Amino acid sequence: MDLISIIIPVYNSEKYLKRCLDSVVNQTYKNLEIILVDDGSQDLSPEICDEFARLDPRIRVIHKENGGASTARNAGLGIAKGDFIGFVDSDDWIDHSMYEIMRRHLLEHMADVCDVGSLSTATESEYKNRREKISIKEEYDILIDFFKVDRYSCCRKLYRREVIGNFRFPSGKIGEDVLFNFQVLSNSKRIVKSSLILYYYFSNPRSVSGSLFKRKDFDLYDSYKYLVENSKGNPDVNELAKARLAVVDYSIIGRYIKFDIEQGFSDAKIIIDDIHRNLRRNIRMIVKSNISIKKKCLIAICAVFNPHFLRRIYQLN
Repeated sequence: MDLISIIIPVYNSEKYLKRCLDSVVNQTYKNLEIILVDDGSQDLSPEICDEFARLDPRIRVIHKENGGASTARNAGLGIAKGDFIGFVDSDDWIDHSMYEIMRRHLLEHMADVCDVGSLSTATESEYKNRREKISIKEEYDILIDFFKVDRYSCCRKLYRREVIGNFRFPSGKIGEDVLFNFQVLSNSKRIVKSSLILYYYFSNPRSVSGSLFKRKDFDLYDSYKYLVENSKGNPDVNELAKARLAVVDYSIIGRYIKFDIEQGFSDAKIIIDDIHRNLRRNIRMIVKSNISIKKKCLIAICAVFNPHFLRRIYQLN
């Protein structure tokens, strides 16, 4: 039987880690290698990882200094032995049959990557799936679909080991999934997509993360600039990459309007001016894209009006 390696980066997740690990160790597909990468946690997460490893011989634990999710995933990739590779985040959980279904689709359709549906939720109630719909994307259409459908997360995918090869996650970046998947999918000949909701992202309503406008918010902008530069050989993909970059411009401007600026981020306004100019240049891409009319209108407002003026209006209200 094929071995599936599941890599789980862990950082200060003691409240949710057991739920995550229970959903993984109780998969209907049993031939698993479960790699827990403790990324310098300062709570009880390391002890929870070690306890699960004592109870289940399929679990391997790496304890390392904190370096972020990318370094943790890369550490797991460095020791993974599986024929297939999957990723789960430590505050999320998965359907008990997820990897059995994904492996079956990879084999039946001779695909390099399998992608399934996901749900963001603050509760633990599971989604009742309707009849499964399967779609296949090959070569040229893979990257077209990548930009159109906006399903960038690595956690809802199962990869053949060979298609990952030496690709790794960029360290210390926000949106590392975008660059990793762009590289892997560019190297893929066929992907299979299932409509089944099998991955659950935990949306914590009490989370205070993201309440500051930070320099790291520009990581995603840099990632999409890379995608634009590296898709110039394919005009259709390049147009979609530019449209997605414009959406990211809008997202960054929105954060600047809404949140206080991180201390020490003295050149935030200068950088925002550059982002705003780029958004105005690419507004035509937004109009042509497949995003909702409501979002197009909001982006148009951000493009037309000065972002510093919009920030003042928002703060007054």
